[in-house]
Amino acid sequence: MKKFLTLVALTLGFGTASWAEASWPTGINWETMQIAAAGYYISTDGTESKLELTSMTTTLEDADLWYRAQNEDGSYGLYNKAAGPDMVLAASTTMTGKDGGSTYAHMVKKDAVPSGYTASWDLKPASNLNPEEGEEFYVFEHGTTYALNNRDNILAFWASNQDGGSSVVFNWAAKAFDVTSETGVWTVSNPNKTWASAWTSTVGSPANLLVTASANNMTYTGKNITCYGGTAN
Repeated sequence: MKKFLTLVALTLGFGTASWAEASWPTGINWETMQIAAAGYYISTDGTESKLELTSMTTTLEDADLWYRAQNEDGSYGLYNKAAGPDMVLAASTTMTGKDGGSTYAHMVKKDAVPSGYTASWDLKPASNLNPEEGEEFYVFEHGTTYALNNRDNILAFWASNQDGGSSVVFNWAAKAFDVTSETGVWTVSNPNKTWASAWTSTVGSPANLLVTASANNMTYTGKNITCYGGTAN
């Protein structure tokens, strides 16, 4: 599967475009979430009242990318890139239908979680699927045994037991990375290192990230990199 890396704090001259994720924290590890043995991707744009599980493939669109943020109590908030940083995955704490089969998880405003809902999730290791890549978990409503489950191809719950239908595989997909004078150095440049054609990261993750230009057209503006078109002297 292809992975994406977003370069943050890099500007391009001539019709300047800025690469940044202003609304999200820098350095997020975006992941996909797949549920059950069929490997259905959990996907949303933030508007649905229930998340249908229909696709077993992904092109890593924003709707397929998730971010797990750990809370102080050890639980997690689950955020979706397409839904935006103001939305979080939540569900009612009342299980309806057969063992929670008609209680649906969906995105809500993180500052306005409805009464009777929770947006906190416990991730407990699972071993039903044993994927070649990624981490496998049961995803419980915090402090309960109510686990997310594929119920008739909708993201719902199995409240009294867990099996392969409750196994969620988190797999790394993309990361935003600071490209600045603080996270790397010029490795091909003019003698004074004022203009460069290659920058290499000096931090551990991702190791040896390389940014290049066809000529010495990159320079620092403050700590950030600015790239220009044309020929540098």
